[in-house]
Amino acid sequence: MPACNISQVGADANAIKGWNGQSALMIAIHFGNAEVAKLLIANGATVSYAPPACNLTALHQCVRLAVAGSPVDALDIVKILFQYGANANQADRIGETALHKLLIDAWSLRHDDVCIQNIIPIALCLVQNGARMPTTTKERYLAGNPLWDTVETAMLQEKSGRCSLKLRA
Repeated sequence: MPACNISQVGADANAIKGWNGQSALMIAIHFGNAEVAKLLIANGATVSYAPPACNLTALHQCVRLAVAGSPVDALDIVKILFQYGANANQADRIGETALHKLLIDAWSLRHDDVCIQNIIPIALCLVQNGARMPTTTKERYLAGNPLWDTVETAMLQEKSGRCSLKLRA
């Protein structure tokens, strides 16, 4: 039983808002409010919901949150999303998964070592929860991408059944 049952005060954990149809959970994640996101999930928010216009999921929002500067909150939320059944390979309307978006963002931030180090745990969590390399990823996003080696190593380790995921030097 959640600490606060929001339905008792007339709130809906799956409320849809705005022209783009984002859920309350997605809006909480967008604004980096991990506590509200956790409360909504605990009260039954659908973690796999994706608005028809863009098909972006809560996992996609967490990637944006991580890159925008709140990787700790994003990682906490990603873990909870997976506990409640999020699909690591759910794609948006153009076929991009959360891992794909994270790799693209890492490529664009490849000269910001601190940001890259902060988002590695998100990438590893996605891989540990079944994320596969999207077939739509272009080679240009992998060349010189400091996150790619880590993701590739993690995928190989997951495939071989090894649990320890380490950053390659």
